[in-house]
Amino acid sequence: LQLLPLAALSTKTVSALALRRAAERNALRAVRRPTGWYSTKTWVSAYTKNRGKRRAIAGWRDLASAHDLPGGEVVLISTVISEAD
Repeated sequence: LQLLPLAALSTKTVSALALRRAAERNALRAVRRPTGWYSTKTWVSAYTKNRGKRRAIAGWRDLASAHDLPGGEVVLISTVISEAD
């Protein structure tokens, strides 16, 4: 795997800035060097493939989980917990 600057890995659908922000929040596998952020074509491809998938966040009243299905679909399963009297 060859590490390339994020600017070299940007495309029409994802800018270098979007890749940098994804790297900073650990959504994109990347390496930070003194000269900037670097990643690989494989890592960027994996990021763009999974980008935009929604994940459920569990709250104290509503426990939810996301299940990825073949084809990239996401199903949310939710259960409401009643409050104790």
